[in-house]
Amino acid sequence: LVQSSAVSFALRQMQRNEGLSEEARVALKEIWTQSVDLAALSHVIAKNFTKLNADEAMLAGLLSVLGKLYIFMKSLDFPDMSYAEMDSVFQDWHPAIAKAIAETWGMSDSLTAALESQLETDIDGTTTTLTEVLVAARLFVQHNDAGEPLDGSLYPVLQRMGISEANNHDVTLHKFQEQIDNIRNALLK
Repeated sequence: LVQSSAVSFALRQMQRNEGLSEEARVALKEIWTQSVDLAALSHVIAKNFTKLNADEAMLAGLLSVLGKLYIFMKSLDFPDMSYAEMDSVFQDWHPAIAKAIAETWGMSDSLTAALESQLETDIDGTTTTLTEVLVAARLFVQHNDAGEPLDGSLYPVLQRMGISEANNHDVTLHKFQEQIDNIRNALLK
């Protein structure tokens, strides 16, 4: 929980950097918002659907954007690089960079594995891991951002965790919305 608070504070401070352009502030705010959403969802999913430590899951959600943040900060050294070009770099590199940073910081193996595999949706396993929690949270964020329902029948990871049944085509976490909002609000303060 302390680690999550420290990361949250650091990201807010970066966003307040007066040397950033308005476009850079908007991009940084998008990264920060995604981090908060992933943290809140990861915490709620871990707490309600697994026996994993919900605070560690929240930290995984916050740290999942570390690679994007690193790439973003490095891109400021290349002012000719557009934010559209950065999106391609984000998709290709951010999980590996996030894992490398977390390893350097001495984070747990389960957390670094989750950061590395956060974009994989076809995970096989019998035991729910931090990776699966982060993947599930990311699925909810992606579908919410796209304004489309999450088809649980397409993702065995959601079925294994008990979030969805095989024939459930519209999966939501609406009954946990108050928990999600409370965590988001705490992180955004």
